[in-house]
Amino acid sequence: METSFYKPEQDEIVIFFLNELKKNISENLKNVILYGSRARGDFFKHSDYDFLIILKKKNLQIKELIYDIGYEVLDVFEKLASCI
Repeated sequence: METSFYKPEQDEIVIFFLNELKKNISENLKNVILYGSRARGDFFKHSDYDFLIILKKKNLQIKELIYDIGYEVLDVFEKLASCI
């Protein structure tokens, strides 16, 4: 486990993901919550990133953009970003 003093706000993948969300859907973005093993700090090296994304309005186009950002994380960092 990679538990020693994990700070999500300093994690390059969390920062990248949040910046991409803000850049692409900031007008409809209400909140983003990291949950799961990364949030608890009991993750392993290959653990995924679990994000709960709260939008102001449902929109299929925005949903697709969010999935695209998740795929970009996988492409760039070889880590899975799961979004609900």
